[in-house]
Amino acid sequence: MFPVAPKPQDSSQPSDRLMTEKQQEEAEWESINVLLMMHGLKPLSLVKRTDLKDLIIFDKQSSQRMRQNLKLLVEETSCQQNMIQELIETNQQLRNELQLEQSRAANQEQRANDLE
Repeated sequence: MFPVAPKPQDSSQPSDRLMTEKQQEEAEWESINVLLMMHGLKPLSLVKRTDLKDLIIFDKQSSQRMRQNLKLLVEETSCQQNMIQELIETNQQLRNELQLEQSRAANQEQRANDLE
């Protein structure tokens, strides 16, 4: 038997897969940009031109790591901000309770002095 030559559409599959990977990566970067902007940070720009003079290029693995790291940093920052807000609220509540207890203690002391 002779080997069968690949169909013309088979040769475009790697190109299609590459395009899909590129679109997936672009979608992930856009998702990161949304997170960055939600936290008041400037978005990153994706370059679609071939002029590479002013660019630094990362391989796919580095690009993926950067996306993961940025996402993790933004998520952790959000968690920390929530924790700080909860601490501020708890602190205010404790101050209010302390003030109330001090007021009660002052009233009790005044009543004790009045009874003497």
